[in-house]
Amino acid sequence: MKIVRYEGLGRKMIFFSFAVVTLFLSLFLIEVALRIYGGAKGELKNDIYRISFCCGYKLKANSLSSYDIDPDGFRRTLLGFDGRPENEVFKIVAMGDSITFGATNTKLFSYPSYLELVLNSDRGRVELPKGKKYVDVINAGIIGYSSFQLKKYLRDTVLDLKPDMVIVSIGTHDQSHVLNNPFLWFLEDNIPLFYWYYNHSATTAYLRRVFSPIIAGRKEKSLGELKSGTKSPSEDDLKNPDAYGTYENNVREIVRMLKERNVLPVLVPWPLTEGKGDIKDFAFDEVETVDPRSKTQYRMMAGIMEKIAREYSIPIVYTPFQEPIVSPKHSVKYFMASRVHLNDSGGEIMGFVLANAIKEILKGKNNQEVYSKSYASIPDLDLFDLYFEIINNEEKGRFGEMFYAAKSIAADYCMKYTRDDLTVPDHSFSDCFFSLPDTALSLMNNPDSLHKAKKYLDHSIGRYPKLAYPYFIYGLYYLKSNDPGRAKEFFKKAAELAPFFKEPRKYLSAPESP
Repeated sequence: MKIVRYEGLGRKMIFFSFAVVTLFLSLFLIEVALRIYGGAKGELKNDIYRISFCCGYKLKANSLSSYDIDPDGFRRTLLGFDGRPENEVFKIVAMGDSITFGATNTKLFSYPSYLELVLNSDRGRVELPKGKKYVDVINAGIIGYSSFQLKKYLRDTVLDLKPDMVIVSIGTHDQSHVLNNPFLWFLEDNIPLFYWYYNHSATTAYLRRVFSPIIAGRKEKSLGELKSGTKSPSEDDLKNPDAYGTYENNVREIVRMLKERNVLPVLVPWPLTEGKGDIKDFAFDEVETVDPRSKTQYRMMAGIMEKIAREYSIPIVYTPFQEPIVSPKHSVKYFMASRVHLNDSGGEIMGFVLANAIKEILKGKNNQEVYSKSYASIPDLDLFDLYFEIINNEEKGRFGEMFYAAKSIAADYCMKYTRDDLTVPDHSFSDCFFSLPDTALSLMNNPDSLHKAKKYLDHSIGRYPKLAYPYFIYGLYYLKSNDPGRAKEFFKKAAELAPFFKEPRKYLSAPESP
C-alpha cells in the first residue's frame, strides 16, 4: 500500500512540475511575442530596465530614452565630478522610487539634480568636512522600488560607492503593496524575477491596459465611500502590525547598514498631497484633501521613520509636501504632477528645501533645530511665495542661464503643443503653470527683451485664468514698464485668487516699488 501511495504522489509531483514549467514557458513566449510587437511599434524605446537577481530590476545605461542613465545605472545629474580627486568630493546618494528618480521631471529639475545645483551654487555653499570642495549628488532612485528593493539595492550596489550621506525616501509602494496587497509584496520580495515581471514586463503592461477601466472604477467607488463616510477604513486595514512591522524592519536595517559604515542616513518621508495627475480631475478653485485611508497610513509610516530617527540619533527632514504630518500649506497642488510626484517646479522646491536642511545638518543641528528653520514649519505658507523666493533670489547666480534656458524651452513647448483640454503631450499639464511666467520673468530682467515677455504672460493668463502666479508676474511686468496703475490691477487679481500669497500684497502696499 505504501508503494502505491508513493507512486500516486510521484505522479502528482510530475504533473505539478509539468504544469509549472508549462505556465512559465507560456508566459515567456507571450512576453517575447509582445516585446517583438511592441518593438515593431516603437513602444519599447523608453525601456530603461534590466533584470537583476538581487533587486528584481535595475536601470541600464540608456541615453536614447526620455531619461539619461549613466553606465553605472544612475540617472544623470547635470554636474560631473568624475575627474575630481575622491578626497575633494562630498558624496550624497539619494535613494527612493519614482519620486526620487524624477519620473515626472526633466533632467534639470528632478530633486536630486536640483539639490546638487543648489549645494554647488554661489548662494548655496555648505560647510563641508575638511578637504571637501564639491558636493556630488547621485540619483539612485528607481521607479517602483519599495523598502525591500531599496534595502537590497543599498547592500548590492550603493554601499560600494562609499557615500558620505544617503537620503532615504521610501514608502509609497510599501503603502500600496504591503498594506493593501501583502501577498503581492511577498512574491516581490522572495522571487526577484517576479518583481520585474509584475512591474515592467510587456505582458503585465498589456493586462493593465485591458483591465484599467475596471480597476479605476473600483478605486473610484472605494474612494467615494471613504470620503462620503458610508465606509470607514477597518482597524486591520490601518493597523496591520505585520505590514507596518515589515516596513519598520526594512527601514531599520537600511539605517543599521549605513551606520555600520559611518555613512550618515537622512530619512525623508515621501510627498503625499492633494495633487492630481489628470487635468480632468483638477480644479483651480477647489480645496482638495488626501483621502482618509492614505492619510492615516502615511502618518503611521512617517511615525516609523520618526521613531527610527530618534533611536539612532539621525536626521529626519520635513518638507512642505508632506500634507498629513506638517502644518497646512497652500497652493501645493500646483507643484505636483500627481498626489505623490513633483512637477518640475515642485522639484525645485524639494531640492531647495533639502539643501537648506543639509546645511543645518552638517552644522551639527538636531532635528528640532533643523525643523524650526525649515519651510515645513511655517504655518499657512503659500508655496507661490517660496517658489518666487527661489527663482528670484537663488537662480540668478552661477547656474541662472541654465535655468532660464530650460524654462524657455518648456514655455515654447507649452505655447505650441498644449491642447484645448489643457493636456500637454509627454509632460505634466502643471509644468506649464510656471514655465510660461518664469520665462517672461527672465526676459524682464533685461530691458532689451522686456517687450518679449508679454506674449508669454498673455498666453498664460489666457490658458489659466484662475491661476494666481502669472497675474503676479504680470504685475511685475507693468512695474518694469512704468505703469503702476496696471500693475496694481494684476497684483490685486493675484491676491484675490490666492489669499495666502503674500508677495502681491507687498506690492499693493507700495505699488511704486520696482
